[in-house]
Order: sequence, then structure tokens, then C-alpha cells
Amino acid sequence: NAGHHDVFTSLFPSTYRTVDGELALVKSNKQEFLASDLSVDKLDNVFQHLWMVGLPIPPRPLHYQLVLQRKIVICEKMDMHLVWGNDQLFLKPIPLYLLSPTTWETLLKCAQGCKCSHGEKCATKVQRSIALGFLFTYTALLSFESDFVIAKAKGLLPHDLSLSQWIEWQKFAEEIITPSVYEDIHRRFRYGELRLGRLNLIYLFTKFGYYMNRWSNYNSFLQDQLGWLAATTIYIAVVLTAMQLGLSTDQLKANAPYMGAAYGFSVFAILGPLVAFGGIFLVLMVLVVTNWNFQKGKSAKRFKQMTEYKTV
Repeated sequence: NAGHHDVFTSLFPSTYRTVDGELALVKSNKQEFLASDLSVDKLDNVFQHLWMVGLPIPPRPLHYQLVLQRKIVICEKMDMHLVWGNDQLFLKPIPLYLLSPTTWETLLKCAQGCKCSHGEKCATKVQRSIALGFLFTYTALLSFESDFVIAKAKGLLPHDLSLSQWIEWQKFAEEIITPSVYEDIHRRFRYGELRLGRLNLIYLFTKFGYYMNRWSNYNSFLQDQLGWLAATTIYIAVVLTAMQLGLSTDQLKANAPYMGAAYGFSVFAILGPLVAFGGIFLVLMVLVVTNWNFQKGKSAKRFKQMTEYKTV
């Protein structure tokens, strides 16, 4: 039994992050690890808006993702699985523990007498539906043997899965794709690929934040903002040049509405970029102060946690 336990534990990662950001050992609390590793809460919170982010169809095979010139990026977060943006497709590799029958028979099996028997979903059943939905996406991603080869090369499959096991994978897909599959999987996985840009917009307007911050530092933020400001300024210069040419013609020189529009746009061309630049600078200052306060508070909390630290 001890040997079997050690083998089973070896299928899991060594550590994970708790809700507080603390580092914890997986072997000490596999249930808490599963709650973290099989979480799609960020997508579940905006599920009613996902129709704007993706289509309710399975994801396209891996080989076609390469045809679309998308770079496959490994990300272990379940809520980033199948999210794409900037020619990148984020994929969570298949964990070894999800291919073990022991996981499904113990950790992902409802206890006797749980509330699931009364029509409600317990936490374990939700985790099971997420795990099943996740594996369902891989039956779509690995439709062809070429997809299987790509997955192996990209590190999406466990290292002990060889190409000779393609037939076994086909049998595995038959077990996952059943007539009741859409009832069994979590509702997030009724959708396939999700656009990161639109997810960020949804989070910006509903949660006043970003699904995934696209700026890693203040320089990238400034470059992004000044980029559109420069493009707008160039367009304004083109319009001003066209208006100046119009004023040199007899037909428009005596046209009062045109003269008024030219005057108004000239004032806008002078003040607009200055106001926009001032707005960008103001937002940058707000971000700096907010991040500084957050960093200071987070650091104080972490040092307090360190003094009370006990290995989980």
C-alpha cells in the first residue's frame, strides 16, 4: 500500500500555490490542490458573456492551429487553457494524475450520501466535470496522428506516452465522447477557443480589471498607448493638410460652414493630442501609486505570513 501510495503521489506536481499565494506540498492535501488546479472560476463568473468570446464548438486540431500560425504556449492554469491572443494559443498539458483510474475512483468520486444525490452538484462533482471537459478538449485537439506527434513535441502529453500508443489514445477518445458528454462536462468546455482580447474587454467593463494583464511593465504600457496616439496624430496631420488644400480653392474659401469646421478642427488638432497625452500620463501615475500601495500591503502581509509559516 505504501508503495502504491508513493507511485500515485508521483503522478502529481510537487508543490502548488494556495489562495493566499503560499507554497504548499501537493502530497499533504491533494483535494485542496485539485480545487486549485481544476478551477475555471474566472470564466464561470462571466459565462453569460462567453458567446462574445468564442463559439460553442470543440477546439480545432493542433495541426490547424499551426496552420493559423499560432504559437503553442504551455500554461498550467486551467482558466487559460484554449485562450488565444497575439498569435499565441495557451494550452494546459495533460497531467499524469488525470490519466490514473485511482484519481477518478478516489479524489474525483462523490462520497456516499453527498448532496449530488438530491440534484445539487458538490465540489467534487464540479471538479470531475472540469476534468472531463478538459480531456474532452484534447480529443478534439488530437484528432489526427499528426496532432499526437505535435503534442508530444510540444510537451502537452506525459513523457511516457509514446507514438505507438496512438491506438490507445483512439480508444481513450471513444470513452470520453459519449452521447451524454455535454451533460457531463463543465459548461465552460461547451466553448472551445476563447479570444483573450475580448475576455479582457469583458473583465474591464464587468470586473474593472483584466482577465490577463497584457502589460508586464510600465514601458510596455507607454509603448502601447503612445502607439495609437502617434497613429491618431498622423491621421490628424493628413486631415489638416487636406483642409489646407481646400482653403486654397475658391469654392471652399467662401464657404462659411467649411471655414468654421476647419477652425474647430485646427483647435482640436492642437489641444487633442496634448489632452490625450495628459490623460495617458495621469493613468500611468494612478497605476504607479496603486501598484505601489498594493506592493507595500502585499509585502507586509507576506512577511507576517512568513513569521507564522507552517509547512502545509
